[in-house]
Amino acid sequence: MFRSRLWVAGCVASLLFVSFSRAADTDADALKSKELTKAGTNLVLPAEQQLAEGMKQIRVLRKKLDEDNKARTALEKQIKMMKSGIAQGEFQRRNMLDQYVKLKDVTQKNNMVAQIESLESRLKEAHDQKETLETKVNAIDAAPRQQFIDLVLDLYTKVDEAQGKYKELGEDPEVKGVIEKLNAPGKPKVKLGPSTEFLASATLLKKWRGDVSSDTIPIKHENEVPTVEVTLNGTTTREMIVDSGASMVCLTADLAKQLKMNPTDKDQTISFKMADGKVVEAKLMVLKSVRVGQFTVEDVECAVLPPSLVAAEPLLGGTFLNNFIFKVDPKAGELHLAVIAGGSRNVTTAGGGKDPKKPGDKKPEKATAAKPDGKAADEKMEKDK
Repeated sequence: MFRSRLWVAGCVASLLFVSFSRAADTDADALKSKELTKAGTNLVLPAEQQLAEGMKQIRVLRKKLDEDNKARTALEKQIKMMKSGIAQGEFQRRNMLDQYVKLKDVTQKNNMVAQIESLESRLKEAHDQKETLETKVNAIDAAPRQQFIDLVLDLYTKVDEAQGKYKELGEDPEVKGVIEKLNAPGKPKVKLGPSTEFLASATLLKKWRGDVSSDTIPIKHENEVPTVEVTLNGTTTREMIVDSGASMVCLTADLAKQLKMNPTDKDQTISFKMADGKVVEAKLMVLKSVRVGQFTVEDVECAVLPPSLVAAEPLLGGTFLNNFIFKVDPKAGELHLAVIAGGSRNVTTAGGGKDPKKPGDKKPEKATAAKPDGKAADEKMEKDK
């Protein structure tokens, strides 16, 4: 009899254990089906781990960007000073050439020649130094900017989706039932996420997302050439060819005239490489502003082409595009632009932009400065030597 009772008690205990095990397995399966796992006292989604890993990468990239921005700002300050000095030197050279042609005395002419040659030597050194500084600016890798923007946008989307999912799970009867069982008397209390760490990282990510401005601009294709609508100096809107291979914005002579930008001998002459590979002489000038989509870039250097190039088209080149992470998507017919706050001093943003899709970057070909000629005076000076 005693053995019978023991056998019955053992059977009951076994049945209870099996029942409890099955219930636990059912609860675990229910959580797994909702993509929830236990982390400490929280039931969390996979996005929590993704966010934690992504934030580590973003912090590294952010540090690199801050260092790059500091270096770029210092270099651009030096370039601006060099340009100012070159402009003054070119102005002085033109005045000296004007004086030279008026001189009659041979000794005075020779002295003036020596002064002009000395000035030209200093100008050449200044141009070389400016090009060296510009090379250093162009050498600052754009990849960290692109990686930072892509990662911030991707994580921000995942966090937003996870927060929506947590809200849904909080109202799910099955999840509520499992949590009630897990929080039975005598057991450690658990709760549905998000975790404290997730919320803290999401707050910081939101701030970084606020630092990223982006826009998607429709592209028109005319004869397989991409063009976008561009507003110049806040007054004139034209279709311009998007040319990532052009070192700068390029204006035709008639467009420059419409903008009341009439080149003179005082404006620096540069060599500008056209899309067909032809190199032409153009005048270096500065647009007050260039706007595409929600972005406006101020003080944009541009090349004004000579009137003889009647078939030329205006180009949207590097002096605008290099302020952004950009990508031309021919299939979608879109130009994607994105910029990080503090990444470019001359960019201002108006609201209403869309998120870019993995924008890319391409380093443009650099324009080469050509020495202003003052041909008539130079030829006369050579004869008098």
